[in-house]
Amino acid sequence: PLDVIVVSGPLDQGVVNFVEDAVVDAAANGSQAVVVQLNSEGALSDDIEGLIDLFRRPPLPLVVWVGDAPAVAFGGAARLLIAAPLKTAAPGAEIGYLTPTVAGSKEPVDGVEATSSFTLPEEIVTVEGPIPGLVDAALPSIGQVVVWMNGREVTSQRGTATLQTARAETGEDGSERMLPTAQVRFHEPGLFTRFLRLSIQPEAAFFFLVMGLTVAAFEFYAVGPGLASATGVISLLIAGYGLAVLPVRWWALVLIGLGLFVYTAEFQRRSFGILSILATVGLVVGGLFITDAAPQIGPSAWGIALSVLAAIFFYLIAMPVVARSRFSTGTIGRDHLLGR
Repeated sequence: PLDVIVVSGPLDQGVVNFVEDAVVDAAANGSQAVVVQLNSEGALSDDIEGLIDLFRRPPLPLVVWVGDAPAVAFGGAARLLIAAPLKTAAPGAEIGYLTPTVAGSKEPVDGVEATSSFTLPEEIVTVEGPIPGLVDAALPSIGQVVVWMNGREVTSQRGTATLQTARAETGEDGSERMLPTAQVRFHEPGLFTRFLRLSIQPEAAFFFLVMGLTVAAFEFYAVGPGLASATGVISLLIAGYGLAVLPVRWWALVLIGLGLFVYTAEFQRRSFGILSILATVGLVVGGLFITDAAPQIGPSAWGIALSVLAAIFFYLIAMPVVARSRFSTGTIGRDHLLGR
């Protein structure tokens, strides 16, 4: 059998542990090789050094494939590709930003930058074909990677092995083609890990933070049955994980908090004026600069804009309507009282 480990998004501690365990388990479970399908903007854990060492001296033949296009491998993810015995990528994939290995880190990771002398002609390269020292083959799909692996000699802790992953078949027209024969087993992080990693991208962490605080304000004014409170707690939990693993700027978090506080105060006064405009500017600036991991990991401007627009809509329309319906006083009409 052949194990495929699917890795997507920044490499936080949970994913680093998952990949390490998956590679070791594949070796223990009799797999002939492991393929790491990689699409990552960078590493967020200092333990990436241990994972790079594992890729450099794997317990079984190991291949890294950066795909599907337009996949990327930046920073620590690119270092994993360089360390692998066999390196492949989909045409159109981007590889680069080799330093820093850990996104947002100002200090080199011991044993990585010191021993990684590989350089690129520019910060980012787009894969169009083999690149010496970086990409052995440009392959658009995981199936083609499996076929390409056939007959390759790979050195690992087991020694040197010749992979057998495909066989030749002659068609009716006399043409010969290769068909994959290895049983492929896919592995992804667990459900709870994927749940927490919903906020691993900066724009997602910003969205869940804004949504959690906005829903908390809504619950305070609406005095609902608790559904909004539960939604707010879950949103803040997800946002908290993202903010804990991403390199965030504290002043950006202050701007976000102040912006939502001003929105709440303006809603209380039933007046949306210049302060609301300033709060909107603060939210946008805080969202765009929430992380200090550029150029490897940066927020999407569209994602930030949509989150801010959602908050504006909530404060201007949703909260007044709900509060008005919740606390308005019912009347029975007064026409019959006139002239009595």
